[in-house]
Amino acid sequence: MFAARAGAAKVLAVDCAEVIARAKEAAAENGLENRISFYRGKLEQLDELKVGVKVDAIVSEWMGYCLLYEGMLESVLYARPLSQTWRCSLPRICNLLLCGIDSEELYQRNALYFDNVYGVRVSFLKERCLSEPHVAYDLQSDWVATSSALVCSIDMLTASAYTSAKVESVPVQLTALRDCKLHAIVGYFDVDFLGNGDAGVNVSFSTGPLSQVTHWGQTVFYLRSPISLSSGQVLEFYVSILPPHDSPRSLLVEFDWSNGTRSEFRMD
Repeated sequence: MFAARAGAAKVLAVDCAEVIARAKEAAAENGLENRISFYRGKLEQLDELKVGVKVDAIVSEWMGYCLLYEGMLESVLYARPLSQTWRCSLPRICNLLLCGIDSEELYQRNALYFDNVYGVRVSFLKERCLSEPHVAYDLQSDWVATSSALVCSIDMLTASAYTSAKVESVPVQLTALRDCKLHAIVGYFDVDFLGNGDAGVNVSFSTGPLSQVTHWGQTVFYLRSPISLSSGQVLEFYVSILPPHDSPRSLLVEFDWSNGTRSEFRMD
């Protein structure tokens, strides 16, 4: 509706969820039903939008938790050839990063909480907590205990729809900033607009724990056993972030450690 009000002669609205029906009702209530066409489904699978469709602009808030959650990136990149004037992207560069945090308080409050809930053990809920990352909005800057490592960098002008939405066995090195005990690995992303437009002014922001909080927060992956590090020590592992076969909007995150063990998480 904002695009239509801004002057778009025709708007094609696409969403997989039931919310598309509510959006259609809202458009009718605001007198925009003749300028917006609504399609429910995944863009790649909508036959009516595969042939002869050209657009001037693509609008999508595709970035999810840990950047790739909800699997919208593939749809946006799939839509890119529909644009007649694809010369800029806002944002342009998107970087996914990991760092380690040291917070006994956070670990006790979440990972260890189910060891003793008013004298009752509910270990099955602890297992769920350790295998499902949670989004935090209250991480303290002094909890950050390591350097950050770049996991992937996506240039929205050149990225491939079939490779950019997947991270497979990427090596990670986190250097301890002090003597610490790592309780969790944290995922976040930075974006850069790289002077898109005539003004040529660079604009960027970060969703990391050292920056002002955003609605994306940070994605926290709790370790089953905290890892002690000395200042300057390097923690090495491999990370994979892939959509599961049964739910392309979800994410499977795996950390492969140097001792041969693996930590697995699922974001649904």
